[in-house]
Amino acid sequence: MTQFKTLLQREWMQHHRGWLLMMLVPPVLLLLAVLFGQIEGLHEGDGAEFASSPLVLMMISTGAVTALVLFITWAAVGLQAPGQARRDQQDRSIEFWLSMPVSNSASIGATVLMQFFLVPLLAVALGWACSQVIGLVAIARFVGPGAWFSLPWGALLNADLALLLRLTLGVVLAMLWFMPLLLLSMVASAWLKRWGVPVMIAAIGAGGLVLDKLYGITWVFDVIKALTSYGSQALLHVGRGGGDDVQIKSPDDILPVLDQLPSFLAHDGLAALRDCAQPLFLGALLFSAGCFALLVLRRRRGA
Repeated sequence: MTQFKTLLQREWMQHHRGWLLMMLVPPVLLLLAVLFGQIEGLHEGDGAEFASSPLVLMMISTGAVTALVLFITWAAVGLQAPGQARRDQQDRSIEFWLSMPVSNSASIGATVLMQFFLVPLLAVALGWACSQVIGLVAIARFVGPGAWFSLPWGALLNADLALLLRLTLGVVLAMLWFMPLLLLSMVASAWLKRWGVPVMIAAIGAGGLVLDKLYGITWVFDVIKALTSYGSQALLHVGRGGGDDVQIKSPDDILPVLDQLPSFLAHDGLAALRDCAQPLFLGALLFSAGCFALLVLRRRRGA
């Protein structure tokens, strides 16, 4: 356990500056836009009533900023996944790590845990924290600082806590659904080097088309579609939380929705867990385990 903790610390020390910049630069730019930007027609037209509502501004900030930071981080994680397999080979540190009394599975496991799980969870936490600051600044800028005291802080805190818990569960489940694709890209890169990802894409695309057109077998594309669909729904699925009958016609309708949000998120989280009770999820875990074993085998060979 101590060795694994040290490996996680190594991941953090080596990459934390880039991760923090990636997560903090977008909110900082948004904050500057709120402070110094001008929005034409903000208090005109049909949306003027909503634009002047402190609660609406706070909720929009919480959802939009948190989602922005998380999805930027997720995109970076996905793009960097193939390179993680050969990172130590590229900087020639593989010889050092192979000489250490650390198992190859622990070394790769630390990278997978940090890159695919802990970093997105950190993005959720930082995105939410930044969203609160931006929301309060937006209220002060467009409504007035006194509007802070009119916010229903009890309902807001309950909703924020429920949202954080739901996103935490969602990130973990979503990454488990996406893991076969991410680890497969790492395996392809580890064994085929720079040709790994192009060969993987070509093999999946060409193989799937041949099976579909010649034999009517569509399971290749069906599995990929199902993995991505369940992965996105694991994070949040607005159509299954019991809120289909919600209608918002004025800012006064927001508070009842806010009160119902924890219940909605709880139902959605349970639905995401129920989605895991199927053979596809078990198959995804087994396939991921096989990919992980191939990564360990490649690392053991020191190449």
